[in-house]
Amino acid sequence: MSEPSSSSSPSLWFDSLLRKNDTNTPVTRNRSNCVSNTAEPPPENDIRSRLRHFFHIPAATTSSAMMRDSSISNYRAMGQFLEKPKTDKHNANGKNEDLRYGLGSMQGWRVDMEDAHAEILKLDDNRWSTWSYFGIFDGHAGFRTAVKSAERLHPRIISSLNGLVQENANLKSLRNVASSQLDFNKFEMAMKDAYFKFDNEWKEENRNNNPDDKSGSTAISCLIDLERIYFLNVGDSRAILVSTDGRILLATKDHKPNDQAERQRIQEAGGTVLIQRVNGSLAVSRALGDFEYKNNSNRRPDQQLVSPEPEITFYVRQAKQDEQPAFIVLACDGIWDVMTNEELATYILGRMRVTDDLCEIANSILDMCLYKVC
Repeated sequence: MSEPSSSSSPSLWFDSLLRKNDTNTPVTRNRSNCVSNTAEPPPENDIRSRLRHFFHIPAATTSSAMMRDSSISNYRAMGQFLEKPKTDKHNANGKNEDLRYGLGSMQGWRVDMEDAHAEILKLDDNRWSTWSYFGIFDGHAGFRTAVKSAERLHPRIISSLNGLVQENANLKSLRNVASSQLDFNKFEMAMKDAYFKFDNEWKEENRNNNPDDKSGSTAISCLIDLERIYFLNVGDSRAILVSTDGRILLATKDHKPNDQAERQRIQEAGGTVLIQRVNGSLAVSRALGDFEYKNNSNRRPDQQLVSPEPEITFYVRQAKQDEQPAFIVLACDGIWDVMTNEELATYILGRMRVTDDLCEIANSILDMCLYKVC
């Protein structure tokens, strides 16, 4: 099983499926404190020469609260943001036979780094060896939940996947399990169970070791095999899947307290929604951690004021020719506060026509979003 990488820094990820003629490329992983210079040059300017690209933007250069105010100086005065942004970048990139990725990380205006990320090109060495996993965890009120999520959520996911195999005699004999062989309803229940178990285990550990910790984290993740792309979302980080001509094929839904279904759950749990926040405080309605909002022992995890339940969607990779995915973007709310889905898709397509350096593209998005709020 590939070891995950985690960081408390804001970051941007970009993963790209390899071109059709790159069939024997071994798994590689590189990290540096600057833009990677190991990317291959583009063979041509036609974006369709690539199977698909995957952008992973785990961290923000700003926050939604900051974006809603017309003056950054107000937040600087309150001590929540730096007088001058930190623009040093951390990059990571890698590839296997199916995809390649790039990551750019930057602190920006934030005083503390509370975000984390995980990249696993090979989920394990057994049945799930053709699956890859990527996750962004946008922390708040501390870094612990985001970092633990990056470290420990994917083992829970693997355990739940193995549970599906044990329940199905036809799958037990398979050396590799493809996503199309899994019943989606059972897969969905298994993934939710993985998130609930992780959240509960972290609650008990945090209660014993860090009783004063009130941190929480959003979680936007992808599970990718040769047939399907699964999106698992908790909170207001977002993923988009973009076609070769720039259309949005799929976008995850942000979990905000003012959403009708989210508001109903909050109110049924005894809470209120004030200024678009849970009890006037938390700006997301689903999150890992945030255990002060999950204290009702008479209600299931998905019925609490703040729910750890992931919303799960998927896209079939062998789609029609005009619906072929070009890339995926995973990003926290700081990116989406500055750019719409369509704006970011258009920008990335343009950059991909002039460079194959995924980290360079990721870094340019971070810089652009940072300076759009200056």
